[in-house]
Amino acid sequence: MSQLSISCDTSKVEKVDCHLIPCAIKYSGQAKVSSYFKPLVKQAEGNLLKSSFRGKPLKGIKLDLNQSINIFAASTTDCDSQILKPLGHFDDITFWNWDTNPTSNDTFPQALDWLLISEAIHKNVKSDELK
Repeated sequence: MSQLSISCDTSKVEKVDCHLIPCAIKYSGQAKVSSYFKPLVKQAEGNLLKSSFRGKPLKGIKLDLNQSINIFAASTTDCDSQILKPLGHFDDITFWNWDTNPTSNDTFPQALDWLLISEAIHKNVKSDELK
């Protein structure tokens, strides 16, 4: 099994905003996303967010990520490399659906739940904790 490694001190990587939008862009390469994607996010009822992308309505929610896991946006230094260059880190992610409210039944929030479950089932347990 191959292993990836990080190429720098991750404590110096800046915090970035992360959005998960239900779309596919048929392009692979560098892009000035911050120049082209500046969402106008409005607070709706409760913790629901509203915005739009290319004229289509989006409904979203900000999800806090598990604080014991470090999450980075990264790229490889070249196509065959197994060394990752961190581009930023994030503690939360804004999850968007098209015109339906996000729920805990959506696949992405369920995947985040799995991180918590897997951490719990793989945790080392001491004998005195079994009582």
